[in-house]
Amino acid sequence: GATYLSDWEIDLERPAVTADSELNAEDDVSDPLADLQWDKQSQDVGKVHDTATGEGARIGVLDDGVLGANPDNDFAHPDLPNVRGDLSSNFTGDGQGPGPLNDDHGTHVAGTAAAAANDTGVVGIAPDAEVVDLRVFSGQGAMTGDIAAAIVYGATPVDAGGAGCDVLNLSLGVPPLVPFEDPSTAPDAWANPGVPYIAVEPSVIEFFESAYGAAASFALDNGCLPIASAGNSGVNLSAPVSSDEQAPALRFEGVDGVPSTFPAEAPGFLTVGATGPVGYGWPYGDGAEEVIPGFPLESPIQTELFVEEPALYTNYGGDAVDVTAEGGNADGDAQANGVGGWFYDLVFSTAIGNVDPTRPENIRLDEYEPSYAWKAGTSFAAPQVAGLAALLFGLDGDASPGAVRGAIERTAYDAKVGKAGQTTAPSETPNVGGDGEIDGNTPSNPGSSPQTLSPEAYRGNGHIDVRAAAREFDSGGNGDGNGNGNGKGNGNGNGKGNGDGKGNGNGKGNGRGN
Repeated sequence: GATYLSDWEIDLERPAVTADSELNAEDDVSDPLADLQWDKQSQDVGKVHDTATGEGARIGVLDDGVLGANPDNDFAHPDLPNVRGDLSSNFTGDGQGPGPLNDDHGTHVAGTAAAAANDTGVVGIAPDAEVVDLRVFSGQGAMTGDIAAAIVYGATPVDAGGAGCDVLNLSLGVPPLVPFEDPSTAPDAWANPGVPYIAVEPSVIEFFESAYGAAASFALDNGCLPIASAGNSGVNLSAPVSSDEQAPALRFEGVDGVPSTFPAEAPGFLTVGATGPVGYGWPYGDGAEEVIPGFPLESPIQTELFVEEPALYTNYGGDAVDVTAEGGNADGDAQANGVGGWFYDLVFSTAIGNVDPTRPENIRLDEYEPSYAWKAGTSFAAPQVAGLAALLFGLDGDASPGAVRGAIERTAYDAKVGKAGQTTAPSETPNVGGDGEIDGNTPSNPGSSPQTLSPEAYRGNGHIDVRAAAREFDSGGNGDGNGNGNGKGNGNGNGKGNGDGKGNGNGKGNGRGN
C-alpha cells in the first residue's frame, strides 16, 4: 500500500524534569515540562493565554484515539482533562469504542493543540479547549468513508446528534498522487515503493477531491473549520511531475501532472506545512545535568539559536499549502555524529508510555501509562493551527470559519531564515524510519527547484503568528475572511488506506497522520 514517510518518535516513560531556564518566567508558563516545548516558546503562548485560552471552543481529533476518551475505562492523561468522552466516537467498526488501542499519535496531537495549563507537564496552544476523540484508525489503515463520517459527526451540532466541534484536526493523508496517461502503467506504479509518488487513474484523484470536498463543505456550513496536515513526503505539490523527465526516480512511464494529496488539497481544508529549529537545547558549554532520566541536557537550555526552518520532510507549494506551523525538524549530521539531544528539535507533547511495538496496533492495551514523547511531522504542525483556531473561536463564539481562517492567514508572516539560509524549501528529503534513521540521499520533488522558489510559493500565506491572530480577534478585527481552500486540488479517495507509520493517511491507502 501507499504510505507517507514516518514521523520521528522518541518516547519517554514518566519523565521527571526540573529544567533550569528563564523561559518559563519570561513566557509566564508554569507547566514543568514547558522548557522542552520550543514550539510553544516560539509563539509566546504564556502571554497569549492572558487573554485567550480556547475556553468555550471544541476541537475534534480525527486520528488513532485520544487517551481519556473511552468511557468504559478510567485511563486518562493528566494533561488532557478536557477530553469529552461523552461526545467521542469510534468510526472504524472494530467494536472497541473511542480512545487509543496500541498507539499514541492522536494523544500527542491532542496535547499539542490543547494540553491543559495545570502545572502538570506540557501546555497546548488552547489549554481550555475541549477535545473530542473521533477515532478513524484501527491499526495502520483508515477508510475514507470513515473519515468523511467522522467529519460530518464532528461538525454536526450537539442538539442535532453530533459533537458540535468548532475545529477538526486531520493529521492524516494519502501520499502524493500523480495521474498516469496509460492505464497499463498502473501495475508498475503501484509496485514502486521507492519514490514519494503513487500513479493513479485521474478518476481516483477526482473521487478524493469530491468526497473530502463534500465533507469539508458540510463542516463549513455548520460553522466548523477543518484543518489538514500537508504530508511528509518532501515534495512540491505545486510543480508538475513527469516520468519523461524523472524516469530514473519514478521508475515507470506514462506519468505527467501535478501531484495531489488528500484531504489536504480538497476544497475547504486549511492545509498546514511544517517548520522546526535545528539546535534547540543541544548540549553546549559546561555543567550538563540530567533533567530527564537517561538524557543529558545542558542547563540552562540553549535558546540563542532559536530559528525555524522549513522542515526537511514537509510537503510544500504555495498553491497547495496555506500556512506553516511548528512540526519539528532534525539534523541528519547531528544524528550520524552522535550529537546528544538532537531530538529536542522535535515536538514534545503528551503520549502513552507503554505502547507495545511487538503487539498488533489494532488490539487495545490492558492498561495505559500517561507519558510524553518527541515526535515530528506535519501531523504535529496541523494541531498548532487547530489550537490557534480554537483560541479564536473561544474569543468570539459567533465567528464564522471564514473569519477564523482569514485571521490566521492575514497575520501569518515570513518565517526567519534558518542556519542554512533556507527561505523556501529543503534541498533534500530524508527517508525517515520509525527508528529515527535518516537517508539524506533521497531527492526532493524531481524536476522542481525549491531553492529558487519564492517564500510565497513555498509556504502559501506564511507561518502562523498566534499572538497576532489572537490580538486581531480580541480587538474585534474578525471580519469574514476568505473561506476555505478553493483552488485547492483534487479529489477524495476511497477505501482503506495504509498509514505512514504514524504520519498520514486517508483514502485509498490512508495512513496515519502526517
